[in-house]
Amino acid sequence: LASSVEPMTEEDFADLGMQNVVYVHEVTANEAHMLFPEIEELPELTTLYAVHAANGTPVLLAEDLYSALEAAESNKLTVQKVH
Repeated sequence: LASSVEPMTEEDFADLGMQNVVYVHEVTANEAHMLFPEIEELPELTTLYAVHAANGTPVLLAEDLYSALEAAESNKLTVQKVH
């Protein structure tokens, strides 16, 4: 059987799973401030965890990995590993 598959744009592919797929990324205080400019000053040596939507949009910031994963799970989001 022949099937017709339309190619996806890079933007369409990035939006795939956008509603329920996230990834967690370790960030420094400076990176966190760039991702979330509304946050107050953080100590320079602070390590935080940012949760991003499938397309890279920052969703939330957590103090530790456990909290980031817990927040994703409580919002019924699927965390995917990225490299």
